[in-house]
Amino acid sequence: MEKGTATIRELRLNFPLIKRKVERCGEVVITDRGVPSYIISALPPIEPKARPSQPDYWARLSKRKGKPLSPEAARALHEENRAHNQGAP
Repeated sequence: MEKGTATIRELRLNFPLIKRKVERCGEVVITDRGVPSYIISALPPIEPKARPSQPDYWARLSKRKGKPLSPEAARALHEENRAHNQGAP
């Protein structure tokens, strides 16, 4: 793997160019007044952490729902509500 070189001034004034050199060469030696002083190298790629799965809210809600009314119970409730509302102004 070849090494690139750059000066501190180049690093300060044109970082995108140095970044491309690091990507191409793997590492870049930074010189300070002609003396190699620093090495910039690329980190290995970091694998993203697996996200925890989202809970199934619909399934949880479905478990808590009550049972549907039978047709007879629904009719009785409807009649009860009609009787309540007919007395209101």
